[in-house]
Amino acid sequence: MGTFTWFKAPVPDDLEVRQVYGIVFSNDGRVLLRIEDDKYKLTGGKPEKSEAFQETLSREYIEELNTVIEDIHYLGYLLVEETGERYAQVRMIARIKDIHEIQDDPANGKRYGRKLVSISKVKGYLNYSDEAGNQMIDDAIVLGKERYSFDHDFDEDNDMIIVLPSEEMEKEALEYKEEHFSAGDTQIHGSGGFAYYDSFSEWLSHIDSIRNSTPERPIQTSTFFSKRVSDGKLIGCIKIHHSLTDELQSGGHIAYGIRPSERSKGYGKMQLQLGLAYARLLNIDQVIIACDKDNTASAGTAKSCGGILVNEFKEDGVIKQHYAIKL
Repeated sequence: MGTFTWFKAPVPDDLEVRQVYGIVFSNDGRVLLRIEDDKYKLTGGKPEKSEAFQETLSREYIEELNTVIEDIHYLGYLLVEETGERYAQVRMIARIKDIHEIQDDPANGKRYGRKLVSISKVKGYLNYSDEAGNQMIDDAIVLGKERYSFDHDFDEDNDMIIVLPSEEMEKEALEYKEEHFSAGDTQIHGSGGFAYYDSFSEWLSHIDSIRNSTPERPIQTSTFFSKRVSDGKLIGCIKIHHSLTDELQSGGHIAYGIRPSERSKGYGKMQLQLGLAYARLLNIDQVIIACDKDNTASAGTAKSCGGILVNEFKEDGVIKQHYAIKL
């Protein structure tokens, strides 16, 4: 058994790198762990010839967890000393861009599980016996907060993640859309008008454009898909206005929806929890959720996350409600 020493520094030129592993965060600040034989581990592997560290980490996350990562940064290295040998194990941090259905690892045929855990619990899950490993995790969390701007310990039992829609998601997005229409839905709530676009790329351009404010539209709006971490299935949509104008007051900050086959399973609450975590990053103090009075499911979701009824009004002949959630 070798000894491990943690260095938050570049790897010396004369030290062989035999491993590149990552501490990978979701945008709410949780850490993605690989489940193998009922144990929780980080993911990574041996660099292939001429690979940069970032390339090794990206490849390994695809092969082992079918997870796309981005915004990769060097963290440091573990010096391993055993039986006369000295070598380095590099550690990086990164952020999840997208997740897909788990596939067998092409290197060994194994199929791993995935779990997102809070930063306050990650060391307990990994259960490192050496001080170096725990120092590495502490430094990863500090750098993650600095690079990715999360400052809240998201400690919910939540098997979902929100991701920005992209061209690569077209097939699953269109299946999601068709499921709504087949169920008789005429709208896709929380999607920024997805139901009204015949072209996926045109809808994508639309939601990309409203993510930034302009003189004509001084409001930023972020639109996300929510996915189930365990299998990568697209579960819902959530749209978040970064602020509200008089025109947007009646609609509130956040709109959301769940695909018909996954309703009444608790995913509405999980998705809203993630939306509220994102709202905290925007420094929003109070979120307003709007729904029709007869939409008891939407109202129930708001109340399950601490929503309090603060207003009831009529709009176009429909009674609507506002629920406020303090952040």
